[in-house]
This record gives sequence, structure tokens and C-alpha cells, in this order.
Amino acid sequence: MSTFAPGRPIAARSRNQIKKAGLACLFEVNGAPHAVTCGHTFGRLEAAISLRNSATVLATIAPDDNFFHDANDPFDAAVARLTEAGIRAVEAAIEDDPAAPWCRSVEAPAPGHQGRAVTFHPTSSAGLDPVVSSVRGFPVVAEQLFGWPEVAFVELALETSPGDSGSLLVLPDADQVGSS
Repeated sequence: MSTFAPGRPIAARSRNQIKKAGLACLFEVNGAPHAVTCGHTFGRLEAAISLRNSATVLATIAPDDNFFHDANDPFDAAVARLTEAGIRAVEAAIEDDPAAPWCRSVEAPAPGHQGRAVTFHPTSSAGLDPVVSSVRGFPVVAEQLFGWPEVAFVELALETSPGDSGSLLVLPDADQVGSS
């Protein structure tokens, strides 16, 4: 299903490039709705977020809202402010996509997640169903990936595909709203 909901695929357009990722979560900042995805996919430029099969801009990432490039405290996350079309798309997704992993809270990766089962919501073009896997490693040394020292990443016992970055992991005891 292609809705603007957590665990679903998105595209980001910046200049003449289109990058694929996943929508991790939605939240409010000072009453304004925002979305979170990965930061490493999008670079330092402003990006327009849409569903992969649409040109309608649902959210925008400003260069300062991509924390992957923060010189002092890099974090692989980008925050996108929802547009009016994005707000309407989320409202529609709440009604049309109740199986999406709508959660009341988000957890940062932690040592206690080691060995725990999580549900991975792949967002690559392969269109795979959610997969249950276990957290195999925490923390993962990200220096080989990003040039950073050891940071809070998790390693799963499954392969990902291009477009899965920013995908959602859901703990089995997550306080989910409306998902099956």
C-alpha cells in the first residue's frame, strides 16, 4: 500500500535527483506536524518529500534539518515539515491504512535491544511485507559507513535493499495505535 504513513516508502526530490527511503515516524514540533527519515540519503540540499509514485510535495527537508551533516553531533536522521497536502495525506492514511505501524512513542537504539525481536518494515522497491528479525548487534561501529565513531545503530539478521534506509523497526511491545 502506498500511503503517507510510518513504515511506508517515500521519495525525496532535490535538484534533478530522486532518492528513495522510508518514512520512520510522524510527530509534532510546536504544533506543526513533521516526518522523520534517514539523513544519509538526502545530502545537504533542501529536499521535497512525496510518495514514490507521485509528484505532490507532502513535506520538505531544509538543509539545517538533516542532522547527518551536523559537524558536532552527527545523527542519521532528517526532519521534514509537512505541507498542507502532507497533513491531508496523513489524515487519509490514518483512515485508509490502519495496518501501518502507528505508534505513540519512539525509542532510540539501546543495549537492551540486543537479541530482541523487532518487526522491520522494508520500504525498498521490492514491496516486501514486514519481516520479524532479531537485533544481532548493538552498537554497530559506523566508522566504516559514515566515518563516525561508535554510535547507536542496530544490526539485524537480514539483508536490506536500496530504498530501505529510514525504514521503521517496531518492538513487539510498542504502544501501537490502530495496527493489526
